[in-house]
Amino acid sequence: MKSNEAKRKKRGSTLLALLPAILIGVCAGLSGVYLSELFSDNKGNLPQFFFLLELASLILSCYLQLIVHEAGHLVFGLLSGYRFSSFRIGSLMLARVEGRLRFARLSIAGTAGQCMMAPPAPDENGRIPSVLFNLGGSLMNLLLSAILLILFFSLPLSLFSVFLFICALVGLFLALSNGIPLHMGMIDNDGRNALSLHRDPFANRAFYVQLKVSEQIASGKRLKDMPDSLFEIPEGADRKNPLIATVDVFRCNRLMDGCRFEEAETAIREILSGESIGALLLYRCLLTCDLICLLIGRGAWQEAAGYLDEQQKRFMKSMRTFPSVIRAEYLIARHITKNKKDESNALSRFSRVEKSYPYPQEIAGERELMALLDRADALPTA
Repeated sequence: MKSNEAKRKKRGSTLLALLPAILIGVCAGLSGVYLSELFSDNKGNLPQFFFLLELASLILSCYLQLIVHEAGHLVFGLLSGYRFSSFRIGSLMLARVEGRLRFARLSIAGTAGQCMMAPPAPDENGRIPSVLFNLGGSLMNLLLSAILLILFFSLPLSLFSVFLFICALVGLFLALSNGIPLHMGMIDNDGRNALSLHRDPFANRAFYVQLKVSEQIASGKRLKDMPDSLFEIPEGADRKNPLIATVDVFRCNRLMDGCRFEEAETAIREILSGESIGALLLYRCLLTCDLICLLIGRGAWQEAAGYLDEQQKRFMKSMRTFPSVIRAEYLIARHITKNKKDESNALSRFSRVEKSYPYPQEIAGERELMALLDRADALPTA
């Protein structure tokens, strides 16, 4: 019974996840017909530039609406009492690091952009405002799309009006795909986070912890130097909730940063072993990189190689500029595949990333881990 119920829920979630794409697909199809009729001549022929115009408009619209989406998080975050921490579009990032603004580069699989903010102090119930901050991006996309549609129907038909129409559709898609509560591949979307934060006070606290840890990192602190209390999960909290499980992930990261390798391996295995801790796929894959490094560090090369399945390889390829992933690739090339070229490439890539990574203390920590875990058989057996 439980298995059938789980399957039904999974099918329902899949259909819900497809809903925004279906709706926008229908709208795009109808609008394509509408625009084609408007621009075609008496014989039904379209100008040669029409499809090129649509493609260029689509690309430009995606970037514009993505910027607007992240700006929505920023605006509604500021209105809710949050403070600016970082703003990222693609891999280009503007971050406040140790009190100063600087440009940097950071890529995270499953995210086209991200606005991080320092949280306000919790209220008397231990909660921070979260709904407007999380839904601010979708609200801003909806607002801009409404304005663009009004302009489209108000202005004479032109190449510019085609762009307005396409940009409105892209904004509608972003609003729906982020606002409707969904699990999106490696992460949960804004709507799902907002729903969880509103319902669960433990999830709200975990969200506060995540933003607080990010704020501390931006101020120049390393995870190992942060207080133990920040990483404690209250009794009764549902660790299957991805937001709460992220605190478990941070605890593993902190153990790694403090070179407490036996504890780190035990904690990582607990998260990866089953569904008792609902860490998102993004975090599970990053923790797998750490576990591979720990196994290599104590000479368990065969077991480490067993974690390099197709999913993990695809993930590492998509995150090949992330410091801990590069660390894993270096150790794999050195001790498992024994590929000198891959080893050299990993070190070169790490040096390039080091120059543009936003948080230098994290780079220093990764260099320490790389050097220590490179000494195979030097670490105790967990």
